[in-house]
Amino acid sequence: MTSIVAWSRIMSNREVVCAINTDLAAARTAWVTIDARLHAVGDKYEYAYSTDPTQVGSPVTAQTRNGLAISVTAPAAGFVILTP
Repeated sequence: MTSIVAWSRIMSNREVVCAINTDLAAARTAWVTIDARLHAVGDKYEYAYSTDPTQVGSPVTAQTRNGLAISVTAPAAGFVILTP
């Protein structure tokens, strides 16, 4: 089974989201829960790093899902970092 493995770290009230795609053949997308005490619906994150350079700088918007979440896409066998 393949999936996205995602986690976040909060440092000085700034949450950074990281994700790894375990699928070697295809990009995968998952909703990743973020801290609703630090963010609000409509807040923006952007890809600060991706193994697919075309993603870098692309924005994602926080939405009401499982509290508050962002949609994260990681390239096949790839890794991404998103920052607010």
